[in-house]
Amino acid sequence: MNNTSQDTKRLDRYLWLGIVLFTLSLIFSIAVVQTTVVLLTVLWIVKLARDRQPFRRTSLDLPYLAFITARLLSILFSSNHAASVPALYTEIYFYVVFFILTNELPIQDKGKMRLMVLLIISSGVVASLIGSSKFLFGLDQRASSTTSGYYTLGMYLTAALGICLFLGKNVEFFSRRWVPWVVCWLLGCGIALTFNRIHWVIMFSLFLFMGVTRKRSLLFACIVVMLGFVFFSPWGSSRFFNLPNLSAFMSERDTIWKGAAMIIGEHPIFGFGPRTFHEIFPLFAEMHDKAVGSWHNDFLQVYIESGLVGLGTYVWLVATVVFVGIRTYRRASLDPFYKDMLGAVLVAVSTIILGGLAGVFVTDPLASLLFRQLIAVIGLIALIGDGRLRATPLQ
Repeated sequence: MNNTSQDTKRLDRYLWLGIVLFTLSLIFSIAVVQTTVVLLTVLWIVKLARDRQPFRRTSLDLPYLAFITARLLSILFSSNHAASVPALYTEIYFYVVFFILTNELPIQDKGKMRLMVLLIISSGVVASLIGSSKFLFGLDQRASSTTSGYYTLGMYLTAALGICLFLGKNVEFFSRRWVPWVVCWLLGCGIALTFNRIHWVIMFSLFLFMGVTRKRSLLFACIVVMLGFVFFSPWGSSRFFNLPNLSAFMSERDTIWKGAAMIIGEHPIFGFGPRTFHEIFPLFAEMHDKAVGSWHNDFLQVYIESGLVGLGTYVWLVATVVFVGIRTYRRASLDPFYKDMLGAVLVAVSTIILGGLAGVFVTDPLASLLFRQLIAVIGLIALIGDGRLRATPLQ
């Protein structure tokens, strides 16, 4: 074996270890994630420059690149460059994560893909335990992640829950039947204690969907746990019974969206630019929480910041992800391992998108990284479904 081949294998090993570290640290430390992404980028550039291997293309590349371009244009045409320009040098190295993963993620190695999925689920369990402990010991008013707030934790946990529920019957991922039950219980506790009602709804919808389509016993378990939390928990009951109170349920989103409606006709093409909320929001006097910094809806956030160009490319990306994922899942020739993995990832992506109806993830550098990792997996499994990549047996 020549030195070039040895160096390539060494680089591949470092890239895989970087991806593992990226997956493990995503919900725990933004500093570690940032450092890991920078190192992955450097390693990838070195490999591209030295080996000159062909760029692996997926059907998601074009809409993803279009959305990034719209984001960059919104910075160029921002109404307040002082507020928007920092988004360029704090986010730009995150944009490349999708392409690093589509080119360097060893999707053909079932063993490594199984490990990556289990790392996402395991990280969710640990994050849930940490967040729940912080709440139960009175260190925080809600379960929250170590690197961000309760919304980010709820987003991550519902995605991990969707993956676990979908793969719970797959012995290639869970050799013991009781493991996914325990995992789902721990993830569900963390979601419940975030007191984030959009993720409560998503969690209930996940149990309902999986109970109807895959395992009926989940419906019974879901109903028992939900009723117990609502009627016997002093924390959950007040939050639940406030649901009919629209103003309490909205958590000032009605004021935020009212303010958005007042300026929605301004800057319609490229938007106001990233990070301009505090400069352009017209109703701060009516807000109780002056620390609010987003429009609390992904589609609205993208439109206000990046205009119709940004919103159009974002809708294109989401629609392409769903279309490609469902089309690939329906292929009769797709390996059962990848079919189940694809279904689980599609469910996780759906929870993130639905959560974005009452929060923001797509323009958040950290919260959007899980989304980019998952859609990269969808794009790669589509290549396997198309016969452009051949998988190796699971060891």
